[in-house]
Amino acid sequence: MWFWKLRRQLIEYVRFLIATKGKRRCLFLGTPAHKNLGDHAIVRAQYSFLRQIDSSLHFFEFSRLEYETYRRIIRMTVSNRDLVVIDGGGNTGTLWPGEDALIRDILSRFRCNPTIVFPQTAYYEDTPEGMKLLDSMCKLINTHSDCIFCVRDNLSYEYFKEKVNPSRLLLCPDIVMCTADASDKDCVERRQQPVIGVCLRDDKECILEQSKKEQLFKQIEDYGMECRVVTTISDVNIHSDKREEALLSAWKSFRNCNLVITDRLHGMIFSAVTGTPCIALDNISHKVSGGYRWLENLEYIRLASDGVVRGKDIDELLALGHGVYNPTDVIKEYFEPILQFYNKHCKD
Repeated sequence: MWFWKLRRQLIEYVRFLIATKGKRRCLFLGTPAHKNLGDHAIVRAQYSFLRQIDSSLHFFEFSRLEYETYRRIIRMTVSNRDLVVIDGGGNTGTLWPGEDALIRDILSRFRCNPTIVFPQTAYYEDTPEGMKLLDSMCKLINTHSDCIFCVRDNLSYEYFKEKVNPSRLLLCPDIVMCTADASDKDCVERRQQPVIGVCLRDDKECILEQSKKEQLFKQIEDYGMECRVVTTISDVNIHSDKREEALLSAWKSFRNCNLVITDRLHGMIFSAVTGTPCIALDNISHKVSGGYRWLENLEYIRLASDGVVRGKDIDELLALGHGVYNPTDVIKEYFEPILQFYNKHCKD
């Protein structure tokens, strides 16, 4: 079955090239087809952002498997005018080496194409191997003909600021913070007993011990509230044609909580864009605390910097209730350099 899907994608790509000859094209390379809804929300937000910049853009998307299968063909058939997009995420560095290798491969193969690397979290171990990987990424960014490399927190910025041409490096929020259509107070369930959603990691990025997780669940029960598990991870792999449906369902589950407690960056961001009160805990790469910098002016989002969820914060946020998220108030100005990059390198 997968073979025929791959073949069909190649046929669609050929049709796309023919139909858009001489027009402005944008290729999303290596997009997710896995279960992480945060990564899918990034792709959705990238589409929305670029369509606002240029409504005449024509898009084509290759998932990671499709890209790795057809990258030589893609390289031979693209025009140097075509914009290449590399997805944002926590993909840069030693924490997820496969994702880092994918980014470096795209930057290397498409070094003549204008390229936007949407906001990344970087995490490099302080080892010879880690520093070698960092130097390799910096070299690719500096020697690329036209690229802008975005990072979404100060710690990530520190890795690159001394090694990368300042004109190619941008510190800005996670692109999902541009989402403007997930907040709807009228769609929130009405109930007598408050519901607290818990969205916690169970992978190598988690720093919350199991005993602390159990203590948190007990704390919620002692408050006499319903505890509901909410998630940014789907039960099944999500392909591009199911992305919208899956995200709308996830955002609904966040909206229908009175409060969310999470140590996932996109758990916090999903709470923000749906207007749902949230207490955020950090993770191993500190991308949650780094992301909180962009949301700290939202009164319904709080960071428990010491990893302790306090009853006072729970009470105050429950009393506050849902808000309405407006991305223009939070992040719009920070993306202006991407618009300038596009106007300089992608327009006729």
